[in-house]
Amino acid sequence: MCTFKTLYLANNGYVIHCKNCNNYQIAAGTLAVTITCAKFVCLKQLAEKACCYLDKMQPADVKSFAIAPPFASIGFLFTANELLAFSDMLQSAKNKVAALELISIFNTSPC
Repeated sequence: MCTFKTLYLANNGYVIHCKNCNNYQIAAGTLAVTITCAKFVCLKQLAEKACCYLDKMQPADVKSFAIAPPFASIGFLFTANELLAFSDMLQSAKNKVAALELISIFNTSPC
């Protein structure tokens, strides 16, 4: 049974993490995927690399950039703004995981 922790939640999507199975569920637009921790890192890297090509996306309001992770038979399709929001969402989730890990180190009680 999964116990989800919300890492990111906004109008453009969400990222949740299960401590039990260590999987992430990521939603963007009308698509939600459940992936492993390693695949989450891979997807985040793909989104960051895709953002390097934003200046080549014309026009900015057309869904013209696809992220098709090699581990999935589906892909995300974004406008320039959606791609930036998706990348920011993944980065925010990663930052929260890192912060929670640091807090757990100092949150140990001898009792």
